[in-house]
Amino acid sequence: MNSTDPRFADFIVTPDTLGDKVPDIVIIGVPTDDGIRRNGGRPGASHAPDAIRSYLAKLTPFNHPFAERTALDIRILD
Repeated sequence: MNSTDPRFADFIVTPDTLGDKVPDIVIIGVPTDDGIRRNGGRPGASHAPDAIRSYLAKLTPFNHPFAERTALDIRILD
């Protein structure tokens, strides 16, 4: 992690790296086109979880001046 320019991806942990700690946020992606197919739509929703993760990873977290915790204190499990 670059401490001067952290990105959202720097805060994401996996079950292997989480250990016995409890995550603050959990991201769950379901890559499926089943609902689209049932409703006669165009397939492609199955690509959404990876696309959303790639865009989220580039975001810079913001620490609100009145927040009790900083972004560095938050554990996000994917």
